[in-house]
Amino acid sequence: MNKDSSEIIKQIKEEDSEFWSGIQEKKSLELFHQAYFSVPAYSSFLNKRKVNAEKVVSWDDLKKVPLTSKKDYLRNYSLEKLSWEGNLKKPLVFTSTSGSTGEPFYFMRANELDWQYSVLIEEYLKNNIAKNDS
Repeated sequence: MNKDSSEIIKQIKEEDSEFWSGIQEKKSLELFHQAYFSVPAYSSFLNKRKVNAEKVVSWDDLKKVPLTSKKDYLRNYSLEKLSWEGNLKKPLVFTSTSGSTGEPFYFMRANELDWQYSVLIEEYLKNNIAKNDS
């Protein structure tokens, strides 16, 4: 991660919702294309539904991409095919869904997600401790 947590929190507080909507659209499109070209199951899923990833170039295009589900995506492909580059031979952290709708599903979680979550929790705790102390 390029920024430390204090820089990120500062940016979150300073930028308006229009800025964050733009970031959401840009990052979502980037992630879509990365997944299409790097996750074997995702490219297969989209190809079966005749989605041409190269034509998905705008936020409106992305909103038309079929949604995945446990039933039609996660349970139809091997864990290896659901992995980036189809590779499980690297350090991975696994987590699971709650299983409230049936069986839980186990999936990989990136270290970056843990770091992002820790930044949010840290800020939450700072704000709540400050409010409760006053």
